[in-house]
Amino acid sequence: MVAIRGNHFVLQNTFRFCSITNKIFLLHNVSESFFYLLMALRHQKFIYLLKVSEMKKVVLILLSLTGFVIANAQITFGPKAGVNSSTIFGKNVEGYKSKTGFHIGGQAMIPVKGAFALQPELYFSTQGAKWTGYEGKGGQSNLSYINLPVLAKYNSKYGFFAETGPQIGMLLSAVDDYVYIEDDDFKDKAKKLDFAWAVGIGYLSKYGIGINARYNIGLNKFWDEEKNSVFQVGLYYDISRHLGAAKK
Repeated sequence: MVAIRGNHFVLQNTFRFCSITNKIFLLHNVSESFFYLLMALRHQKFIYLLKVSEMKKVVLILLSLTGFVIANAQITFGPKAGVNSSTIFGKNVEGYKSKTGFHIGGQAMIPVKGAFALQPELYFSTQGAKWTGYEGKGGQSNLSYINLPVLAKYNSKYGFFAETGPQIGMLLSAVDDYVYIEDDDFKDKAKKLDFAWAVGIGYLSKYGIGINARYNIGLNKFWDEEKNSVFQVGLYYDISRHLGAAKK
């Protein structure tokens, strides 16, 4: 019995050591990835900054993250989707009104300590604004991004939570949709990366269904003096909770 207990103690501590090592490896790679993204934002040459070797590194990081999510039962993940109300603001920028869009993607929650967690996400988002032009003939600016926020999250024992953190978006399309004239595709002239700060609150039920409201304020200009401003309301489904229950 003593030998069995001893072996159990060794195995238990070995698993703990592996879990801690995986977390350190993950945090190191995530921080390194954000360094390259921030450098890209500064120089606005993302495609040139990520050379072949760095692209391979990003792929390895994503694979490591996927394996870590699957191996660590404490991490939760699932799909999310919702509605956007976006507009455009900036110094001496006038005439823009909010337009409705949507977002869809996924998120994961990595426990850090106690009620605190790290929440990375990856989602598609339609943004932009409506405007009125000459003689009342207006249109709207249609922007679409792939957004990657990494949020610090506080979870209360009652299911309510608060979240905040940086977000980096990669521009997929940018089109001015006029009412009476041909549309103008200005993607090649717009900034390819969008940096924002997100603040939100929400509630996650015991059934794994959550709702949240979030505001993303643009920190850099995507065109002249224009910046993005997006308010989001969405739903989240904690699919990992049900996958874990099915395995049991």
